[in-house]
Amino acid sequence: MQVKLVPYNPEWPNQFQEIKAKLATAIGHLDPVIEHIGSTSVPDLMAKPTIDIQIGMPSEESLNALHTDMIENGFTRNSRWDSQLPFRRFFVLLEQRENGPQVPEELGPDFKGDVRSNFISVSNIHCVQLSHPWFDAHLLFRDYLRAHPDERDAYAELKQQLAQKEWGITADYAGAKTEWIEGAKKRAQIWRG
Repeated sequence: MQVKLVPYNPEWPNQFQEIKAKLATAIGHLDPVIEHIGSTSVPDLMAKPTIDIQIGMPSEESLNALHTDMIENGFTRNSRWDSQLPFRRFFVLLEQRENGPQVPEELGPDFKGDVRSNFISVSNIHCVQLSHPWFDAHLLFRDYLRAHPDERDAYAELKQQLAQKEWGITADYAGAKTEWIEGAKKRAQIWRG
């Protein structure tokens, strides 16, 4: 499968705000910090039209308490990569395709294929403790790309090149960007000082 990238959509921040409101209703009592991350959070950067959200939780207890409230409010728990990222709780907001399968409450390690082949992917929601380095690293990467149009454009060029290739699942495409992203994160650390 090829990854579908689209030009920056100025509606993405509004879509984030709508999902953020839904999240606040579901888990606001747990004191989350909800941030827009990923390519849809960077003006003028092409992206997959899926809103990436990062939620920072004040404790491991509150992180573990997310599950029931998220499921009850229409989010799907995606535990496919829990063994690689045990500090993260990953949820997705999916919509049913016409004549497609029902949106499940959970996608486990036994789910094969790409989620986007079966469902409309509205949002990816990465939940970690506020104190985990993952939280700060994603915000710094976003802010660095927002502040450096040359880096944003270089990243867009890489994404375009990779989107032309065939991938087993979207996660393979994401993995192919890792080397460039890690280099940008180091430059962002220097920029922040």
